[in-house]
Amino acid sequence: MVQGAYSIVFLTNDELVAVRDPHGFRPLCMGKVTNGNGPDSVVFASEPPAFDLMGAEYVRDIVPGDTVVVDKTGIRSLRPF
Repeated sequence: MVQGAYSIVFLTNDELVAVRDPHGFRPLCMGKVTNGNGPDSVVFASEPPAFDLMGAEYVRDIVPGDTVVVDKTGIRSLRPF
């Protein structure tokens, strides 16, 4: 169990996982990049202005305590807290 203030994004062979601490001390936002020839890409950043630099659209903030998993089947939120 992790304690403290954090936002973590990591990649496995099959998933992109984003986690925000339960107190919401560290920001984390989700965005998307529209790909004309394929599925949209999901991106994460600490602040929405970062999406402008990569041509992404802001989707939503990750709420405190949330874990978001992106895989080939889509996006799912696991709110354990």
